Amino acid sequence: MDHHPIDVHLGERIRERRTNFGLNQEDLGAAIGVSKQQIQKYETGQNRVTVSRLYDIGKALGVNLPYFVDRQPVHLPDKENKRVTALIRRFSSLTEPQQKIITKLVKDMSDD
Repeated sequence: MDHHPIDVHLGERIRERRTNFGLNQEDLGAAIGVSKQQIQKYETGQNRVTVSRLYDIGKALGVNLPYFVDRQPVHLPDKENKRVTALIRRFSSLTEPQQKIITKLVKDMSDD
C-alpha cells in the first residue's frame, strides 16, 4: 500500500527533528504517551498523525506545528500544500479545548 505523500513528509520531518534534538524513538514515544512502534509508524507514514498528536510531538521536540509543513514535498500540488498549511496554522491558534473538539470530529469522520 502506498502512503499518502503528506503522511510520508510529516514522518520525515518528525524523524529529522527527533534525531537533531537527540532523542530516540522510545524517548519521544514516552514523552507523548505512545510506544516506540507507534513513532516508527508515524515516521514512515504508515500511520497518520492527528493534528493534536503532531502538536504534542512538536511540543516535545521544541517546535511549532508549522515546522512540520513549512518545507512541503515538491510532489504535492500547490493547492494541497496551501490547504494543509492553512489548516494546521488555524488549528494551532485554537484553544486546547477547541483543538480536542476538532480532533474528535475529524477522527469520527475519518476511516481510520
